[in-house]
Amino acid sequence: MVEINNKIYWFVLITLGTHATMDTYNYFKFEKILVPKNEQVGQNYVQPNKLENITVEDLGDGKKRTILEYNGNKFLFMLDEKGKPYTLDFSIKPAEIKPLEVVTQEYKIK
Repeated sequence: MVEINNKIYWFVLITLGTHATMDTYNYFKFEKILVPKNEQVGQNYVQPNKLENITVEDLGDGKKRTILEYNGNKFLFMLDEKGKPYTLDFSIKPAEIKPLEVVTQEYKIK
């Protein structure tokens, strides 16, 4: 009887653990893009082994954008009006700290 209960225990534990793992995977939507690493491609084509990452980032203005990292550089990955993908080079300027401006105003007492 103990052996049967032990088998049921492990079956339930593994089943629940598998479902919990799958639910976590689906919740966070982890996806992996398979990119060939050592494939030779023609001239003027993207070298797959230099494609590093595709992310979604807010560049500081509250809008999320798709960022493509290639050969150590980041590019905006966008679609034109016909739906064709293209990339744009971009840079983010650091915030400027302006010196404090002192404004004085004269008040007259009546």
